[in-house]
Amino acid sequence: YIGGSRIAFRRVRFYQAIEHYVLDGDLRDDGSFVLPDSFRGAGVAQSSIWVYLARLSSKRLVFGPHAVSLSLGQRVDVRASGGVGDAEMPPFQITSPSPNTREFTPGDPLPVRWSDLPEGTGPLVISLNHRDDETQVQTLIDCEVVDPSLGEATLPAEITADVPDGEGQFRQLTLKWTMAVTRLPSPDRGTLTKAVSVILDFTR
Repeated sequence: YIGGSRIAFRRVRFYQAIEHYVLDGDLRDDGSFVLPDSFRGAGVAQSSIWVYLARLSSKRLVFGPHAVSLSLGQRVDVRASGGVGDAEMPPFQITSPSPNTREFTPGDPLPVRWSDLPEGTGPLVISLNHRDDETQVQTLIDCEVVDPSLGEATLPAEITADVPDGEGQFRQLTLKWTMAVTRLPSPDRGTLTKAVSVILDFTR
């Protein structure tokens, strides 16, 4: 697993855009891996990067009437920090809720609107992430938009009803747009996904 990200736009703390890529695959265990030439330029320049390598084996055990799968292995990881882009504008805008006011009412339908998306394959995923500080329960709701070209979608009241409304409670809306997906050539298996997310934080 290889992942990387770069803050492409951050004019204020609560409204930002992040470019990111993820390479997730099952590779030949021959001690080395080099991205094919076709992947050149598919990452994100000056991004942070993290790499997880795991060598795993599995065994199936029987305990009475139960079948148990046991995974054995070793994982190593490495990380490096990245830079921050200097874009004047995010790759696309969240136009509703307004980044200027950051207001919505929990328990009411939440209309979400966005500007024209950059070139890409999709999908567009809307995520509403919130945490109740009293119960310490964190909730993440993902919704894949059927037709992103419409420029809008509404999260129903049932989804927003549990969003905490207190001062300082964590509440965040993210729109993630996939720009490209490339498959690894055989015999390796996996995909490299490049995407951009625009994030609006409602926490006050």
